[in-house]
Amino acid sequence: MNELLNKLRDYFGHYLILAIILFIGLAAFWYFRFVGSFQLVVVALTGLAFLVWGVIHHSLMGDLHLRVFLEYLSTAIFGFLVIWFLLLRA
Repeated sequence: MNELLNKLRDYFGHYLILAIILFIGLAAFWYFRFVGSFQLVVVALTGLAFLVWGVIHHSLMGDLHLRVFLEYLSTAIFGFLVIWFLLLRA
């Protein structure tokens, strides 16, 4: 637990940037709540920003590997697909 708190403290700026990316994505998604196609673009751009953040973050930490990249990529794609299917139902 102590190690986790140390990492959070050491990389607070990184996680703050991630929180800002996700907040902006959520705010834009809400702003375009009546235009489903714009919402889909917002989700795609948020997923792309999440992927880029992950690559930069792990590159700076020195532990960027193909497996880490694929995890971020699959999370972004999965999130996009979930929102896309939910928007199709609305």
